[in-house]
Amino acid sequence: EIMKKADDAIVPVLADLATDSNNDVRKFAIDALTTRDTPEVRKILKERLSDPDPNVVYTAVEYLGSLKDVDAAGAIELLATNLDDNPMLFCSCLEALAKIGVKAYSLDLIAYCQQKGSEPLFRYSILKYMGSCASYEAVEALILELASQSGELFAKEIIDTMEAICRREPLTVISPQLKKILKRLLISVETGESRYELAKLLADNVDVEESRAAARLDLASDRPMVVMAAIEILSKYGQENDIALLEKLADKTDSDEILE
Repeated sequence: EIMKKADDAIVPVLADLATDSNNDVRKFAIDALTTRDTPEVRKILKERLSDPDPNVVYTAVEYLGSLKDVDAAGAIELLATNLDDNPMLFCSCLEALAKIGVKAYSLDLIAYCQQKGSEPLFRYSILKYMGSCASYEAVEALILELASQSGELFAKEIIDTMEAICRREPLTVISPQLKKILKRLLISVETGESRYELAKLLADNVDVEESRAAARLDLASDRPMVVMAAIEILSKYGQENDIALLEKLADKTDSDEILE
């Protein structure tokens, strides 16, 4: 704990402890490194990806993901392809890769994720990973499968995944089948943030007039996040007569966020 708070002069000492024969010592040494970021720290973390103790590997993977260490992506992906016996570390690898956000090196890992995507333990992590690097077609197939089971449970993750795809591939054309699912989630999702993000996503990727009409109706919602999504959509796609609607809303709202 003292070393964790020390300056970077302590890093060489922690580097030695990170190779100690005692796995608990190695784990604590890695923990103490996760408050700093230097080339030497990153080198130590990458070396621990081959540690015999899964807890040490887990910590190294998690922190390399938080650092968005592109140079570690290939090693983490390779690690993920050999973790049939450790599902939690497998999920940690996928989430670290999603944070790093580089193009997939291994098509085998993508294929494995498609195969495992319907298993409850892996769903969240696989959605995050696929959204960060897989093709639209692969992601769509996964979402359609999830939605056929219980898409509402994964609404936020599906939204985040589709947003990631659309950021990576701005010319993505969402299929009618997937649009239908996204529209259903727009109605059924309970959390304000999810609905807000989904409304923006649909506005950017479906018929503009349809999005405009829905946004006008949403201005009357009693849920602030829904109203703010509608305002954002109208600011991007609205027509001149929508100014009057926004002025009327500005006159009556008590919310500083909506007024802003």
